Amino acid sequence: MQYFEKQHFNELWDDSTLILDTSFVGLIKQSNPNQSKVMMDILSNRLNNIWIPNHVVQEYEQIKESDRFKTGPNGRMDAFYRRFSSLSGNEITDIKAVRNSLVKEMEREGHRELARIIMELPDENLFLNLLSEIEGGKEKVWAEFMELINTGAFDQFWSELVKKSGRPFTEDELRVIKADGNFRYHAVPPIPPGYKDKNKTEEKRYGDLIIWKQILAQIGTDDGSYIFVIADKKPDWFERDQNKIVVRPRRELDMEAKGKCPNADIHIVYFLDYLRFSTDHFFENMDVLIQHLEHDVLIRDDIIEYIENNLYELIEEDLQSIATDYKGCSWPDVVEDIEIFDPYWDNSGNICYEVKAGCTFEYVIDIEDRFDGPDDPKEEHCSGYASTNLTVKIPVEADEGRYNPNHLIVNKHDWEIIVDDVQINEITAPFEDEDQSPDEDQDDY
Repeated sequence: MQYFEKQHFNELWDDSTLILDTSFVGLIKQSNPNQSKVMMDILSNRLNNIWIPNHVVQEYEQIKESDRFKTGPNGRMDAFYRRFSSLSGNEITDIKAVRNSLVKEMEREGHRELARIIMELPDENLFLNLLSEIEGGKEKVWAEFMELINTGAFDQFWSELVKKSGRPFTEDELRVIKADGNFRYHAVPPIPPGYKDKNKTEEKRYGDLIIWKQILAQIGTDDGSYIFVIADKKPDWFERDQNKIVVRPRRELDMEAKGKCPNADIHIVYFLDYLRFSTDHFFENMDVLIQHLEHDVLIRDDIIEYIENNLYELIEEDLQSIATDYKGCSWPDVVEDIEIFDPYWDNSGNICYEVKAGCTFEYVIDIEDRFDGPDDPKEEHCSGYASTNLTVKIPVEADEGRYNPNHLIVNKHDWEIIVDDVQINEITAPFEDEDQSPDEDQDDY
């Protein structure tokens, strides 16, 4: 994805403020129960860093009483029926187009079983087979959906989000925004966001723009980092490719944000990308976490960097013990031959890596003291090599999910690299042969 790199996301995981749009909040409730729990657990872990525009609260409060007819598996199937009934005829091409569109929406919301059943229906018998084929699958998924709803989990989650909302705009502020919206929506070309809603009723016409204005007002001159997560990928929020895949936020939004909030680092992220990037911190169970850590290239890179920066200090005492007759050792010129073996877990919950590493270093030798040299003092610089074995331990702390205890959320930025059990296999010292002088190989003149 071009507009937001995963590495940058990982850097912002701890310190950024997360802003949620109405579309994302609504999607959490209407998704497959397992996917809903995933999203709620991820967001609950970030609760102290969440802020919600007040208009998001107002919008969701208005729709939540009626959204039970639009959400969940029954809502998806109702939409399926409505779209088929709107067809002018029973042309196979029309059926395929509507079916493919609904399947994509079902998969996005996690209703993969319903999507699979519908995709496997023969085109020519679709209307005849629809009810009998999907009824069993729909009832099963619907039961799971209602089980989650009846627990009150989402209502509890929503009540916590409401506490994170900002102040509402005054009537005077709203009048100014609506006038600005009227200008933006009818400009050529129209100015985002919200112009795709210009044909809605006045009550809903300016919702996106009000939310955007509340975000800019909240951030103001702050110099923090913000991630605005939105499940609406209409072209007044995002630039999209020919397949309607999000490419980046509208550039006009970036420019307006920089103008209104010059010190802030603001990112507009499509919700699927946010969830995808969260996989470096969220794991469905311990087995998945272990598998991830065993193949995490970044951890190995961190270990290599740590060893390169600290290996001399770890073996300095041993080096000095063989250098008592010399002036001392310098820092290693090169840390080389670093080999990291497959990790294992110890009883304390640490992931451990056995590492082999070698380094070259220099001795400074006083020739007059060490050998029968000339009257004038003379120093000789010679190289040595140390081969080491060591164990690297990384304590892993994972928070359990609130809505599914098997879910694990970890913060890699808090991890500490601990080196234990350092062993030196071999140290080569200069002039190990006591009878050898530094000039032994030189010709006498």
